[in-house]
Amino acid sequence: MYGFKWGNYHPPMALENIKNLFLKVVRSLLKLLKYFFF
Repeated sequence: MYGFKWGNYHPPMALENIKNLFLKVVRSLLKLLKYFFF
């Protein structure tokens, strides 16, 4: 998180980034599950 390092931390922006990252991880996991089990 660059916001912490540069001292311009914006909570909403950070939450958005975390949410996007989480969605990417979830999609990757779903692809793996499909690959292995279907």
